[in-house]
Amino acid sequence: MVLSWQEKLSLSVAKQGTVPKHVAIIMDGNRRYAKQRGMPRYAGHHDGGDKLLECMEWCFYLGVQVLTVYAFSIENFRRGEDEVSAIMNLACKKLAELCDNRELVHRYDLQIRILGNIHQLPADLQNRIEKVSEMCATNKGPVVNICFAYTARDEIARGIRLLCKEVEAGTMQPEDITSTAIQSRLFTRDDPPIDLLLRTSGETRLSDFMLWQVQGPNTSMHFIPVLWPELTVWAFAAVILTHQYDRRLLAQTRD
Repeated sequence: MVLSWQEKLSLSVAKQGTVPKHVAIIMDGNRRYAKQRGMPRYAGHHDGGDKLLECMEWCFYLGVQVLTVYAFSIENFRRGEDEVSAIMNLACKKLAELCDNRELVHRYDLQIRILGNIHQLPADLQNRIEKVSEMCATNKGPVVNICFAYTARDEIARGIRLLCKEVEAGTMQPEDITSTAIQSRLFTRDDPPIDLLLRTSGETRLSDFMLWQVQGPNTSMHFIPVLWPELTVWAFAAVILTHQYDRRLLAQTRD
């Protein structure tokens, strides 16, 4: 995908301000989008996958260093078998497209990471994730974190389990288990703090996404009444501009 001049113009306005280094997105609204159009749920998820590719272009044109998206929660395994199977097949298809058409990955030298309980996923999807990881192994550019079979509570529990193993092995003392130690065992330990969290669909909750990471003093949260597949570059640029305005106000109050 190549950005149109209208998209570049819209994003260029946002580029005049301080661009967030790390953007996190709860991509919500695929099912409602499909229902409103009389489409099967699978079609809503398909269009949502296409929107992610668009959003990646917007972010990296802006200069965002890390994009973290919530694609599939562990809780989503409770959905109907047909829907879960369709999402798994779609994820496999989209990752295959990334491998087959590497233009976007090579243009930005992208690092693509899948964060979550990979072992809970079907074998073919696990294999596809491994191929994507191999493809991006030497890349040094912006990072795309795709949270799949993920919840924040599970991520935090995993980090604590790692620390407990280190205590059992004698490489760490119990009193050394601090918030900093836990943070260094999270999936995003090597990424800058989240500057901006966006949720589409109008819902105003975090749904167990990045609960630890968004507690920083500089994270701003934005909830917009737009279904994920319907997100436009203009709506996205407006969120960036609002974030920049909020940061300026916060800086003034601290001064």
